[in-house]
Amino acid sequence: MSLEFIEAAMHRRIIVKTQRFPPVGLMFQRPFFSSKTPQRAGVEVALQSEEVCDRIAAMQARLEKAILQEADQERSAVKWLACVAHFEPEDMESEVLKEFRVLKAEMDRQIHARRAASTQVTCIRAGEGSDLWLGRHAQNR
Repeated sequence: MSLEFIEAAMHRRIIVKTQRFPPVGLMFQRPFFSSKTPQRAGVEVALQSEEVCDRIAAMQARLEKAILQEADQERSAVKWLACVAHFEPEDMESEVLKEFRVLKAEMDRQIHARRAASTQVTCIRAGEGSDLWLGRHAQNR
């Protein structure tokens, strides 16, 4: 994938429709609690204790072993890749990039229009002899 496609896929207005990655192999590691409140800080301290860490590590080792065995027997990753290759539209990248370029051009036009409007306001204020400090700066002067 090109860098432009990755930028497009990360944009909040662009929707990239791809196959979802299968949840096989995903494992919830542990919760994390903020120390902003005393109750949550106590839970976080308890989760970091040596006894709890050892139990979590043992459970993770058992889960990882089971997940790897299942993945090896079921070939789930291979099946998923075959499904993606079969159903993924070949021109998806070009469609996304086309939409992104149109969106980017519109955003550039809006930025240009805002800059032009700001310049026009500045010229009008300067022509009137007004102070050119705008916004918060005007209050400090």
